[in-house]
Amino acid sequence: ENIELLAIGEAFPNPFQDEVIIPFDFSINESTSKASLQIFDLRGELLCTRDVGQQSNHIKSIQWDGRSDDGTEVESGIYIYRVIGQRVSGGNFNYTGKLIKQ
Repeated sequence: ENIELLAIGEAFPNPFQDEVIIPFDFSINESTSKASLQIFDLRGELLCTRDVGQQSNHIKSIQWDGRSDDGTEVESGIYIYRVIGQRVSGGNFNYTGKLIKQ
């Protein structure tokens, strides 16, 4: 409950081949705070989760290498990403975007 999502930008490059960057601006008030990036396929299957936070008190972006949690490279196609966490002011934030892998 100690994270504030200040801003989130469009993923780039998008479409991507090897790696995509999702820019955002988190302000973190305690080292125990964190948020997560989740990647889903169009069937809704969760392919990858990356925890963000506990890295510094101000996080600017996270990269995804186009691999699932088991290290398998995902196929070309459309994927959905979600950044979730808790707001300092209360409640959760949940931002969803689309990625295209070539």
